[in-house]
Amino acid sequence: MGEYIIRDMVSVFRYLPYGLVVGIVVAIILSAVNDRRVRRHKKPISVAAVTSFFMYTAIILLITFFSRESGSRRGVDLELFSTWGINARNNAYVVENVLLFIPYGFVCAWAIRAARKFWVCAGLGLFSSIAIECLQLATGRGYFQIDDILTNFLGAVLGYILFRCVLSEGRTEPKRAKLVYIILAVLAMAAMILGIFAFSSESAADSNAFSMRAASFVVRTVDQWLHIGLDSGEASTVIQFMNPLLRKLAHASEYAALAVVFGFGYQLMKQRRAKVVNFFYAVILCGFIAVLDEMLQKYVFSRTGRALDIAIDLCGAIVGGCVYVFLSELFDFLAGQEE
Repeated sequence: MGEYIIRDMVSVFRYLPYGLVVGIVVAIILSAVNDRRVRRHKKPISVAAVTSFFMYTAIILLITFFSRESGSRRGVDLELFSTWGINARNNAYVVENVLLFIPYGFVCAWAIRAARKFWVCAGLGLFSSIAIECLQLATGRGYFQIDDILTNFLGAVLGYILFRCVLSEGRTEPKRAKLVYIILAVLAMAAMILGIFAFSSESAADSNAFSMRAASFVVRTVDQWLHIGLDSGEASTVIQFMNPLLRKLAHASEYAALAVVFGFGYQLMKQRRAKVVNFFYAVILCGFIAVLDEMLQKYVFSRTGRALDIAIDLCGAIVGGCVYVFLSELFDFLAGQEE
């Protein structure tokens, strides 16, 4: 899946010159408009923000509409999550639909003052996605899919969150180091969530084969280190026993790590917030992702969502939240000692 995403993202750069042309035209027009506004003692329009908005909107239209032949794609798919779990190519499309609208949510909130309210920005993302799907359906340039609307909406929401973290009004300009940390935290969150969903998109056979290899590696490594001397039959029995345990441990571990990243991410974004509040936010968000993950598995061949896995994920998230609080307090203590 990663190869498809990287290749498709690289291919997007061919649309950049067209976006730059649109941006230059918009910047020229805005410069003239701002001259008149300044003479009338009015606040000038942000050229950078509005130009970025039109540039990226043009790129989205090129990717989703103008780059396709009319009549090449027709159809309506109103089944939720129908595009996830079929194969790596389709999974890549789902991820790319989210990534496509993250910058859009960011530039919407940046360029449109009203969109600095969450529901306005989210509504614009939803409306824009529906408009694109309708245009694709009417012209035969794409399939009308409810999954596309959902993933585009999610991307716009993530873009809005990124805007609030980086350029929100009413707070001092973040220092360069803090800005880098925030961006890294957001990227880490996104990477871990996508990684969880990627593993969940594998078929039951592929997932079990992977965990069996992991269990075999653990058992044989421990056998060699401790010189137990298991024969092939005994090793096979232990591997079969260890396999489900390792699978559940992996569930808990990935959500524990996710909770730690969420906790520190929230702390970077809201430094004055109590750590226990960050703990609860991290656990709640991990729980939401766990539920969504199990729902997605229902649409993957030979896999089903389980309430037990959600409970295990939540336990892992709680442990991870506790680790976050401990590490955060430890870092504060060490920083105080240095002072």
